[in-house]
Amino acid sequence: MVDRVRVKGVEFRLDGLSPEADHYLRVKGKRAAEKANEGLFRRLLAALLPADYARAPVEALVSGRTLVVGCAGGIETMAMAAVGLDVDRDALRIAVDLRAHAVGMTAGFLAASGADLPFRDGHFDSVLSDNVVEHIPGALLPRHLREARRVLKDGGRYVFSTPNRCFEVPAKDGHISLHSYAEWEAMARDAGFSRILSPRRRSGPLEDLEWKKSKEAAAGSRTSTRCCCVPRRTASGAPRAAPSRCCARSGPRSPWTTPRASR
Repeated sequence: MVDRVRVKGVEFRLDGLSPEADHYLRVKGKRAAEKANEGLFRRLLAALLPADYARAPVEALVSGRTLVVGCAGGIETMAMAAVGLDVDRDALRIAVDLRAHAVGMTAGFLAASGADLPFRDGHFDSVLSDNVVEHIPGALLPRHLREARRVLKDGGRYVFSTPNRCFEVPAKDGHISLHSYAEWEAMARDAGFSRILSPRRRSGPLEDLEWKKSKEAAAGSRTSTRCCCVPRRTASGAPRAAPSRCCARSGPRSPWTTPRASR
């Protein structure tokens, strides 16, 4: 009988897991295995078209002390030894249970809203959110971006991925805050970020958004929006160091209207 399983580089003991945590772990493990065991045709496409075909996971873009906004069950957070927050306390209970059964891994979890981050200024190298911001009501989105900027160190980055409104028509259930690259750029600058970058294709080096904005204006985007926001220069005018990254996930509903925070 199998008493341990490895998912995303983290080894978990199965004995004593709650049914909810066990189910979550097995679902995540199945998805990871399916992605790792792609067929010959898919592997060939990835080899021939690495920039357009292979999408690197968002968490691969971050480094240093990282805050994961919308951590859900927390497996990715544990793999990065990061700090994860979520408004879904059921998901956090799963994350804490999995952390207790993880071998040699550490991570912190807390109940908090992305619009009211309970951390001091400049605490993180990276902030990461993966398919979360589309669940935040428009009225709270500027506040969330300002909070992400506030908790970043000089030289940090906020990395996020979200559906592009030019492509997702009609919007899926729960996606109440969809925007284009041009709109994200304007909001990020208003929040205090100086550069907003994205890979030109599905993956690859980060570039300014001019090329993607031109494509949006011409025909609409056919990909999700993946951006890296770099804070403005320090007061002394010195350029910031290479940025870090961060990620976050959210459930299908929008819990951001009632921010809660506890440490």
